Amino acid sequence: MASPETPRISLWQVSLDLPPPHLRVFAATLSPEEQARTALHPDPVQRNRAIAARGWVRELLGEATGISPHALSFRIDSHGKPHVLDASVSFNLTHTGPQALMAIAPGTLPVGVDLERLDRIVHPAPIVRRFFSEREIAAFEAIPEAEQTGTFFRMWTRKEAFVKGLGVGIADHLRQFDVATGEAANGLVESRIGGEPASAWCLRDLNVVPGHAAAIAVRASTFRMDIMHQ
Repeated sequence: MASPETPRISLWQVSLDLPPPHLRVFAATLSPEEQARTALHPDPVQRNRAIAARGWVRELLGEATGISPHALSFRIDSHGKPHVLDASVSFNLTHTGPQALMAIAPGTLPVGVDLERLDRIVHPAPIVRRFFSEREIAAFEAIPEAEQTGTFFRMWTRKEAFVKGLGVGIADHLRQFDVATGEAANGLVESRIGGEPASAWCLRDLNVVPGHAAAIAVRASTFRMDIMHQ
């Protein structure tokens, strides 16, 4: 049962394909550095989605903190993860194509979220053997072949969400923890990362975007979640 101290996570589902007036508003809130980075995209669709992604970060964090979107400042850590300066929230953004999810957590509570399209053509077995732990490989290979692609996306989003929540490099840590292959109250089975036992985290699947697999990881034994759409 949730206690009064149970953290509340805000999960936003947003579109990155926005009409030009909305994009212009978002572009005006970006810092000069963000504007320069988004301008580097040669494809106009990807450029506009990059503007939308950064704009949503500022818009939603502005709502959460009471700080004007254009006044928000960020610090980028050594692993490339952004953190809000002078604000009492942490956040994580994931996007694929025109769809994006953004999780906002109270204080400095670590949170990670991942979203993947299910219609991507993938050959999961080589990826599993390259990036998954020995325990995960054995569990995956025991699954009927017809179920392996769906299972792969479930496991991959769980692993990505946990690594993003940790704020560490993906390549160095994917084999250092195990996620479940099937339905689970907590998708994190075991962690061999120092100071980050599985019991300290709650890893859940998200069924919020049709045709996509998604997961969220929060450094808490449990959490409440408000799901909102824009």
